[in-house]
Amino acid sequence: MLVSDRYAGYHWVDPHRRQVCWAHLLRDFARIAGRSGETGRLGSRLLQGGYVLFRWREQGKSAAAFAPLQKRLKRQLQLGTEPGGCRKTAGTCRNLLALWSALWRFLDDPRIPPTNNLAERALRGVVLRRKISYVTRSG
Repeated sequence: MLVSDRYAGYHWVDPHRRQVCWAHLLRDFARIAGRSGETGRLGSRLLQGGYVLFRWREQGKSAAAFAPLQKRLKRQLQLGTEPGGCRKTAGTCRNLLALWSALWRFLDDPRIPPTNNLAERALRGVVLRRKISYVTRSG
């Protein structure tokens, strides 16, 4: 079973069998880019890399063509874990490095999208009903 989810949860699923949602990553990178100093600059570089990823995907580039982008993003994530920076950013970067293969699963299998937008849209009605009912059960 292939799973696409937000990177922060579901750690029991093998990273080689899941896809981290790049739409969520872009939001996280934008949040990091809003921070001050070098952390903000790091977030901007990560965000730019994410935009390049979507542009290349739309252009139909091969998996091999993504290698330089992967190398560049990995280096940025490694820089984000270095001492002296923002603790929240370092934690995010460490988590993403630990799930590295899950960031790129969509390159191995073209049936897997880089985002989980379709799955989230499918669940939206259920989630809204749960929120409206305040998690009460009705029979």
